[in-house]
Amino acid sequence: MSASDAAATVAEELRRRRTALGWTLEQVAAQAQVSVGMLSLIETGKRRPSLRSWERIRQAIGISEPLPEAAWRQQPREISDQLVATLGACLAAVRAATLAELAEAADVSISEVRLALRRLAEQLEPTGMQVLDDGTHVQLAPGQRFHASVVHLTQPERLPRLTQEQAEVLAIVIMEGMATRRRIEQMRGAAQLSIGPEGPVSLPRDSSETLALLLSRGLLSAERDDHANGRPLVYRPTTRLLQLLGAETLEEVRGRMGILAEYRAQAEPIPETEAPAERQSDRTERPSGPSRPSLADEYGAGWRQVKPNN
Repeated sequence: MSASDAAATVAEELRRRRTALGWTLEQVAAQAQVSVGMLSLIETGKRRPSLRSWERIRQAIGISEPLPEAAWRQQPREISDQLVATLGACLAAVRAATLAELAEAADVSISEVRLALRRLAEQLEPTGMQVLDDGTHVQLAPGQRFHASVVHLTQPERLPRLTQEQAEVLAIVIMEGMATRRRIEQMRGAAQLSIGPEGPVSLPRDSSETLALLLSRGLLSAERDDHANGRPLVYRPTTRLLQLLGAETLEEVRGRMGILAEYRAQAEPIPETEAPAERQSDRTERPSGPSRPSLADEYGAGWRQVKPNN
């Protein structure tokens, strides 16, 4: 029995019994302790009641026999090919996306996105692709069995060159787990500035431009704290930053925070007047930080494969 057939059966039985009793919808609703609006939707076949609601309605109007169990069995939701194709296109266009972002892009619920991703995984399996989900983000990736072939074509992504200011800010956010701009500048200390005839004046180091750059590179994320005064932005390390550092957790990075010294060693800015060839040479002589894990290691770092519907 389909979901629509079940709703029609319930509606017919309710309408037949209510008419026989000569009751109004308001009277039935009062006896069954349900809303009139819901009762109207049930009787017109637009809504199927829960088992608990139907039991109250059945007892209120004297329906002796319960409906067949098939009338209540949850029917699988139909996922359109268009939705599956839309999610595939979205994931192909970005490195990774959250379920909420995909739901908003496709204008559907998150539960529908989950079902559609299973369909997508099923369709992609013969093509050597898989859908990966780390519990927060979803992305497309080559199938694990093709690692030996893919590794010849891929170059490990490296941590972008960091200035000393950028390294300091990242280190603070990593150690704190999350931090506001005020907290970051508090920990970085004051800068000595000479202003006017009165001599040096100490002012907090301004980290706004540094934070904006780290956000644009995807190394930090930010969201407002609605429970704090002024709703400040709270900065957190991203999954991408952990991958570039070759780590799975913040604890792992904190345990080897000696990397801060390495960052500082490579933090000297390159003059804009320097020739491109010289900049390239300098880039090859200095390490750019820990490389990301291999594909096989990365798949095991919190990511799980979305299982196709078989």
